[in-house]
Amino acid sequence: GQWRFPRREIEAWLLEQQAGQDWTSTPVLPADTPAPLAQALPLTCLAPIQALCAEVMDVAVVTTDMDGVPLAGVSNSCDFCSLILSTEEGRLRCAGSWRERADGQLQACHARLLCASAPILAAGQPVALAAACQFTTTAPAWQPDLADLAAGLGLAEADLRAAAGGVRARQVGDLPRVSSLVRRLAEAFSEIGQGRLNLVGRLEKIAEMSKL
Repeated sequence: GQWRFPRREIEAWLLEQQAGQDWTSTPVLPADTPAPLAQALPLTCLAPIQALCAEVMDVAVVTTDMDGVPLAGVSNSCDFCSLILSTEEGRLRCAGSWRERADGQLQACHARLLCASAPILAAGQPVALAAACQFTTTAPAWQPDLADLAAGLGLAEADLRAAAGGVRARQVGDLPRVSSLVRRLAEAFSEIGQGRLNLVGRLEKIAEMSKL
């Protein structure tokens, strides 16, 4: 008496609903965003801070919901990853990489680039993720299987290969700093979110008192 669907197909369908939106630049806050998340992380505050951090770290930075769907686009996205994000399968794979682990530690994403994400808390519960991604290290050299990646994403290998030269490379010694800054960014967003929730709570109490 139940209808059951593979998790991957459901996730693909959800991300398909975002297909008309540009993940690399357009702030996105779905209409069905849970109230705590919508109240805690206003895009007018989140987007410029995210963009500034991306510039300072010289990597891409993205803030997503817990499913890996960006809330404010991807700041400082490179051409290679923007090409990947132009496909439905690419968005699905990137979302999976952003939400994997989420402990601030660096890991390899589906394209073998480096990524680190950390949870953003509101009322003590994780409501979103902050991630730094789209970069590699100078040693060892980045050597993805572009033919396999292109085939899986439905892209032309030549296009991926042409864009791959623009992927950022960081010194090995810089990696701990990137990981630390991601955690600090998540903590900053958590503080902003908690402060906003506290303000909303006080305003609601004032509204209730005004009805007496």
